[in-house]
Order: sequence, then C-alpha cells, then structure tokens
Amino acid sequence: MGKRKKSLLRKKLQLALVLTATVSIFLITVFSLIYFFRVVKVKAVETMNSSQKVAELIYKNKMNEVEYFALSQANSKALTIFVDLDIPNRISQYLQEVVEREQMFHITVYNSDGNVLSSVGLSRSLIVLNNDDLNLASGELVQQAIAGKIVTTTERISGNTGEDLLSISSAVPLNRNNRLIGALLIRYVLNERNEIVSGIRDLLAVQAGIFLDTVPVSMVGSFELSTDISSILMSGEQLYKISRMWFGGNFARYSTLYDWKNRPVGALGIYVSADTYIMSFVNAVIAVAAIMIVLIVISFFGAYMISRNIVNPINKLVYGANKIRNGDLSYEIVVNLKDEIGTLSDAFNSMRIVLKEKISTIQEMNVNLESTVKERTEQIVGLLNKMRKYLSPQLYESISGGDRTVEVTHERKKLTIFFSDIKDFTSTTDSMEAEALSEVLNNYLDEMAKIALKYGGTIDKFVGDAIMIFFGDPEFIDDKTHAFRAVKMALEMKRRLVELREEWSEKGYTNEFHVRMGINTGYCTVGNFGSENRMDYTIIGSQVNLAQRLEAAAPVDGILLSYETHSLISDEIECKYNGEIMVKGIHYPIKNYQVLHVRGEKESYKRYLKQVEEGLVLKSIIIHNDMSREEKEDVLRALTVAKNYAIGKRRENPKKQEV
Repeated sequence: MGKRKKSLLRKKLQLALVLTATVSIFLITVFSLIYFFRVVKVKAVETMNSSQKVAELIYKNKMNEVEYFALSQANSKALTIFVDLDIPNRISQYLQEVVEREQMFHITVYNSDGNVLSSVGLSRSLIVLNNDDLNLASGELVQQAIAGKIVTTTERISGNTGEDLLSISSAVPLNRNNRLIGALLIRYVLNERNEIVSGIRDLLAVQAGIFLDTVPVSMVGSFELSTDISSILMSGEQLYKISRMWFGGNFARYSTLYDWKNRPVGALGIYVSADTYIMSFVNAVIAVAAIMIVLIVISFFGAYMISRNIVNPINKLVYGANKIRNGDLSYEIVVNLKDEIGTLSDAFNSMRIVLKEKISTIQEMNVNLESTVKERTEQIVGLLNKMRKYLSPQLYESISGGDRTVEVTHERKKLTIFFSDIKDFTSTTDSMEAEALSEVLNNYLDEMAKIALKYGGTIDKFVGDAIMIFFGDPEFIDDKTHAFRAVKMALEMKRRLVELREEWSEKGYTNEFHVRMGINTGYCTVGNFGSENRMDYTIIGSQVNLAQRLEAAAPVDGILLSYETHSLISDEIECKYNGEIMVKGIHYPIKNYQVLHVRGEKESYKRYLKQVEEGLVLKSIIIHNDMSREEKEDVLRALTVAKNYAIGKRRENPKKQEV
C-alpha cells in the first residue's frame, strides 16, 4: 500500500511538472507567433506606406521631367522665331523632328490668340489615331500659359465615343524679346507609356498601375481598382489603404491624381500579395513548433529527475506524521538534506516537541474552560437583558431571533399609530421637586408601557411625558386587530391613570396628570433610519403626523380617532362623531371620532368609585365641556351612588345599587 501511494505521488508530481512546462512552452510559443505575426504585418504596412510615398515621388518626378522638357522647347530660338513669324509648316517640321527624337510626347503650339498653329505626335500615338474622337481643346491650360503662367498637371482627355485618355500635360508661355507670342502644350499620354509604373515596379518590387476610373491605363502586374474604391477617391479622398494579412490577402495603396484645379481625374496604385509575408510566418511556425517539441521532451526528463529527488524525502515525512498521529511523539524524522525539505523535517521535529508541550498545557486549560465559558455566558445574557430595555420587546425578539437584519432599511406598511401627552405638563409640574417629578413620571410611563406591551404595541419612544406607540410591525396580524388593540389599550391607560391619580394623591402628590390621546391608521414608512454606526427603529410619514395632531386636538382625558381607525373598530367600540377639524400640516378637514366605551360594557361609571375597607372612595374627576354624554352620565351616576352611600341609603353591596 505504501509503495502504491509513493508511486501515485510521484506520478502526480511528474504530471504537474510536465503539464506546467508544456503549458508554459505552448503559451510562450503562441504569444511569440502572435507577436511575430503582428510584427510582420506592421512591417508590411510600413513598407507599403513608404512604397506609396516613393511611387508618388516617381510620378511627381515624371511631371517635373515633362515640365522641364516643355521649358527647354519654349526656350528654343528656332521655335520662337517660327511662331513669331507665323510659319506653320516650319513649326510642324521642327516639332516633327523633336517628336521623332523623343518618341514619347505630343506637342501642340498656339499663337497669342489661343489658336492652334501646329499639333504633332507620333503616328502610332493615341491622340493622332483618335484625333477626330477626342476633345483636345485645352483652353484652360493654354489660357494660363498665354497669361504667362507655367501649368503642369494630370489631364483627362475626354473621348466623344471611345475611351478617355490620361496625360501628364505641361503648358508654358512662348516669349521672344520679352514679348508673349504664344503657348506650348506638351502631353505625355499615360495610356501608351509604361515608364512610370515600370520604374515603380523595378525600384520597389511591387505591382503598379495608373487608373482612369476603374480602367487601368498603364499597368505592370494584375490587380484591380474596384468601383467602390474609385468612388471614394473621386469624391476627394487622397489615399485609400488595403491591408489584408492572410492567405490570398493583399496590401494595396491608391493615391488620387488631381488636375491643376485640384479635381480628381485618376488614381495611382501599388499592390503586393500577402502570400510572401504569410509564407514567412508559416516557416516561423514550423521552426517554433519543432523547438517546442524538443523542449517538451526535455521537460519530461527533467520532471522525472525532480520528482524522484522530492518524493523520497516526502515519504519519510509522511511516515513520521503517521507515527505522531498514532500518538508516538518520540519518533524523530531524519532527512539529510540542506534544502527546504531538510528545513521542513527540522521544523517537523521541533513541532513534535512543541506539540507535546502544548498538549500538556491544553489539558490543564480544559480544567478551567467550562467554568470560564459559563461565566462569560452569564455576562452576555446579563448584558442582553440590559440592552433589551432600550428596545421594544417585538424588535428585540426579531433581531435576536435573526428575523430582522440590523441595517439601514425600511418599507411601507399600514400601521395604527397612538400618541398621548400629559395636559399642561410643564405648568402642572412646575412646583414639584425634581426627585418627586422623576418618581411620578417614571411610575406613569412604566404603567403605560406595561399596558402597551399587554396589547402587543411597539413602543417607539418616550419624549418627556409624551408616548408614541404603533401596531403592525414587527409583528403583523391584520389591520382590524391592530386598531382594536390600540383603542382597548388607550381605554385601559385612561382607567389606569384614574387609579394612579388616587395613588399619587395618597402619597401627597396633589398635582394631577390628565392626558389627551390620538389614534390614526394609515400607511407609514417603518424601519431603521440613520447611519451604519447609529440608527433608530421608528416610523415616519404624514399618517404619523395626523395621529399626533389628533392627540393635540383631543379633549382632556379623551381619545380621538381618525376616520380610518373608526371604520375598523366601530362595530366593537362605541364612539361619538366629533365633526371635522383642521390640523397643522394638513390642508383638508379631518373627520374625527371620540371614543366612549367598548360596546356591551355595563356599569362603566364604577371606574370613578373604589371600594376600600373603610368605605367607598370617590376618585378625582375633572368635569369639562368636551366630555361625551355617556361620560357625563357615568360621573352623575357615580356621584349619586356616593351620595346614597353617605346618607345610608346604600345597601350592603354597593355594586348592586341602581340609579
């Protein structure tokens, strides 16, 4: 089994080394070939760009040659004398000798009025052969020469029925004794001469051609000028480039030829097949592939040698690790190497010694670990119990239970919102000492909070003497239940406050607390507001503001409901329609209802009475104009019972007294 594991490790190591080497060689080869391909293409493009510029210079040099020849003929004394004396036959004879000698030009002489005195060319010249079909009038060039200007340009000679000709034409003035006597027009017809394209081919080793539209008028090689490219050049583009580096591809450059008015009349093109460059690239691929194969073979041999030198010491380390795993911490690993594996074996032996010491230490630490964990757990629980007093129980449970994330987030929900506030709190408590005020206020808030939690309300905040509670988040039941619980809570708070006033009175606190309450139901934005480091769980929105405005508008010890809340609880709670009111921040009248009591409750007047051992106590009552009819009837009924009790007309059980 051990030999099998050794063999498996060696194979894996050899495979990893071979794969690494192979992939590296392959990637280097691929990137090298890509780089070489790009270099070849860039070099080909640069060569074509340079060749195009040289071709243009060769064409320009031919134009200069034609102009120089025209000027040399214009300076001929014999020609100027014949023209000045207006001897056409002598002019023709002179020009014929020149044409026969040069074998490349067509020459036309004009008098100072622009009329042709003589026009001579070779008998095989296209101008001579097609003289009747060509439009040879060169009025613009001749007029420039008669005006004393020298004009050398590429000229397009239009044919009436046959093909057009393309010519390098030079028009120069003829002068004698500083007097203009005529003009000389020299034409070098490109359709019948290949000197320019042959010179380009011989110098640059490229195919070359001169095109009139898409028709080659002078060509060495075999390539085309497409209609699309011709249209682009004739529209004013100076240069068009083609660079297709692949099998069957080509490199081509087309330069636009212009006449003396800068109008496109033809194109000069050079062309090279991409096959030459591609074959260079293919030869490079073959050579690099051969080198890659040789390197891969070498990597196989290297992987075998490296794996053998690495695996044997590792096997010793594995054997030692198995000894330690089986509990033998006395086994020492001996590897006589000075490299990293030797360092690893020394570290392994040191680790064995330290491990032995650590095990002893851990055994000692485990003795006290359980008591430490228990103590820490008690501290955490105590801390959580302290922290939960700063949060509503519902919020605390949802966070600790993982149902709610502690992050700045909120949502829209339909809630029932409750506000209460002590009437004239500041003036009522002005004469109270701070300690007494704190005791009474904390007692009041504590009792109100207990009632709120009893009905499942979420206590949002205490703001001094004011309380804000809402129903519907984080625990949601249904809108009707939320509204009913809020009203029931308010009624119980109201009753409890009556009892608290009695208790405070017995302790000597004569300043009585009376509250106003407001309840509204509507959609609010609820959630965590603030920053990532400090946030509050609360609600905001216009419906919250409306609940607060209802509380401010409520009568003393009264509860005002919005229309939305009333519509949800009207079948269970007796209410009185209180008309419409205008409240701050809302620009329309608000219908509101005053809560009376829960439907079906009897003897509600008894909340103003308290049976004690000594007799019957009449609780403190504030009678005001905003009290409902039912509340006033309860007060009168309580007073009547108290009166009857005082004069002895009360039966033994006052709860059965009828009014």
